[in-house]
Amino acid sequence: ELQFGRRALAMAEDEGSPWHEAVARSRMAMVHYYRGRWDDSLALLDEARALFLRTGDLFELGSCYTHIYANRLNQGRYRLAADAARAMSDVVARTGQKQFLARGARGQLLYARGKLGELDTPAAIAALREAANEARDARDGVALSVFELWLADLHRAAGELSQAAAALEICVQRRERSSLRLDYDVAAYPLLALVYLDPDSPRPRDRGSALRRRLRIGGLVRRAERLSRRRHPNYRPLALLARAVLEWRHGSRRRGARTFVQSRD
Repeated sequence: ELQFGRRALAMAEDEGSPWHEAVARSRMAMVHYYRGRWDDSLALLDEARALFLRTGDLFELGSCYTHIYANRLNQGRYRLAADAARAMSDVVARTGQKQFLARGARGQLLYARGKLGELDTPAAIAALREAANEARDARDGVALSVFELWLADLHRAAGELSQAAAALEICVQRRERSSLRLDYDVAAYPLLALVYLDPDSPRPRDRGSALRRRLRIGGLVRRAERLSRRRHPNYRPLALLARAVLEWRHGSRRRGARTFVQSRD
């Protein structure tokens, strides 16, 4: 937590150790990220990045760029996210680090470019699918989970809602059943709810299926809200967006509008 980070930072400054100072700043930045405080996180990461560059620790420098990327994604600032991914790729090229770092940097850049429209969506999906298959072959479960979530979001953006729903259901089931609980997986709950709430989403065939879907959507939104309140405040805006759309679609338009405004704060 932050009080320990501040204590570590003070000790590093007293000892005149730039590397330990950078580590303290980068770890405090992660706390701010998980609490949804993007600007505070980015300010500390920028300070840590300069210190890691000065001390020559390129591995930690690459880690800084990864966390800058994550902050920028949550802000919806995809061009700056792409810049961070390119910087991460440059670090990987300079260090010859392990393949999983290069894989992560490649996936980050593909997703950001897909969101920006620098790659047309089918091309972005195909390239990211290739990266996901490489991660599966390498048994890199973390990269695979993240890439599959990003693939689902690109399918959603392309209007390919059946593919998006199928991929997001896998992400949700994996989080529920696996001991590997990733921060990124939390986004699967509100994203899946948004897919099902989309007016163009395929309609259930019968009344029973429609009721099950409605219950499913409500459960996904509640789960997203619980997770974002307790452990993952960084996904609170996305959870609130799903709640706003749910309220709007169910006729509570005034309430939905208020919730939507909250999601943008």
